[in-house]
Amino acid sequence: MLSDVSEKYVELPVKEVNKTLNDMGSGDFSVKPQLKTNILDGAARAGTAASNFIDNVNGVLSCEEINNDFYAYKEAICCDVM
Repeated sequence: MLSDVSEKYVELPVKEVNKTLNDMGSGDFSVKPQLKTNILDGAARAGTAASNFIDNVNGVLSCEEINNDFYAYKEAICCDVM
């Protein structure tokens, strides 16, 4: 159900961005704390916006419809662009 996806997606961008930033900090490059905070705030807003979008389309689109559209998009990016 899309509402389950919505709840999980709220924090997903922050987790992934934080992991990426932390991985970068283990090498020659390190993100300054204030910049990291700002980037994570942006990721949190993106997660909230995506979650709100999912909630709004929940009554209109099904998981199958979204998956079909996303699959076509992913294939275009992965195969046609890269």
